[in-house]
Amino acid sequence: MANELKVKAINVDSDTIYKTLEIKIGTKSLITPVKSLDLTKFIPNVELDVKIKGINEIYKKLDEEKAKKMISDTNEQGRFNYSIMSSASKANQNKEINLCIIDYSGRYPSGRVLEFVADTVYGYSDIVPVPIISDIGDRIKTAEDLDSYLKFLKNFLQNIGIHRKPVMGLIPPIAFLFVPDLINFYIKNGINAFYFDFDGKNPISLRQNITATLRNIENENLLGKSFIHAINVNIGRSIRKADVIPAKDILGFGFGIDSLGGKHKPLKIPKDYFERIPDSEKRKLRLFNKEDYGYYKIEDLSQIKKIVPKDSAIKIDNFSEKNLKKLKKVQSLFNMEQQGLESLRLREIIKENEVGRYLEKKKYIKNEDIKKMLKIKKDIVKKTRFGRR
Repeated sequence: MANELKVKAINVDSDTIYKTLEIKIGTKSLITPVKSLDLTKFIPNVELDVKIKGINEIYKKLDEEKAKKMISDTNEQGRFNYSIMSSASKANQNKEINLCIIDYSGRYPSGRVLEFVADTVYGYSDIVPVPIISDIGDRIKTAEDLDSYLKFLKNFLQNIGIHRKPVMGLIPPIAFLFVPDLINFYIKNGINAFYFDFDGKNPISLRQNITATLRNIENENLLGKSFIHAINVNIGRSIRKADVIPAKDILGFGFGIDSLGGKHKPLKIPKDYFERIPDSEKRKLRLFNKEDYGYYKIEDLSQIKKIVPKDSAIKIDNFSEKNLKKLKKVQSLFNMEQQGLESLRLREIIKENEVGRYLEKKKYIKNEDIKKMLKIKKDIVKKTRFGRR
């Protein structure tokens, strides 16, 4: 059995499943909703508002060949650990909660490789995330496939079974048919922290899987006692010519997500896509506006001055970065910060029980999406439990 995460419900909106939780791990605590920060995106001389800090991700890709090299070569192992520690050094280790997420390519890790993966995520995490298996959505097509995956999960839990950190169960983008059995496996093993890998999709497009997850958690009277994280959430349908696109990722809080993580996987586009577009197109940014929940296309500094709000700790000059890779990181950090500040505001809105009215004022939220948020609560919540104040 895993060590259960300490979770306490503070406030719950009466009409939606927006909620405020208190998470405790040892001397560390966290209030939700919260925006998780991707430490691999941090760069020198670009600061974020300290109020949004609380939970971080260190996301690393690992394949079978590289893993086998590292278990037999200390130099390879050292380089890998240095890259993780370099990211971890950007966080306050005494206050902030860290998640080391391994995205593993290859057969299910076993033996010494599985031990190495388990020791890695355990060593650098406060809550231990089950590793991602890169193509798991394509692997699980039958009940036998699911059994193979559950066997891998059981082996992973056995490898960290002697430890006392809570585990975070992965909910990958698998078929709806298999979601209930996966959630029940986690619950039977004492796990009350979960994370969705949306794999470049958004919560609205996978709402049935979310509903199945939340319903099975609620059936055990654990919905207000569980912590749900999400990664690789798409911002919404990207239309190149559109000046503003609706922000779908931030709506995850209305579909049961407590902590909104980073988008680590690149878009699935042709390999020569970036070779075919001019440099000016590559430098265009999409910046989140928390006042209307839109992502604005930004082409020059004059536009940036209009959209960067006074509460941002990121300086306008940071967007003058010549290096494209660093410029995209500035974009990521700005969006992280603004979503983090919006998370703080949402806590107050939830406390006041005004979520519905608040969302209706957001220009780029569609009424149909708000209706879906209202419906998901009706689909999963029993009035005698989590849903009643």
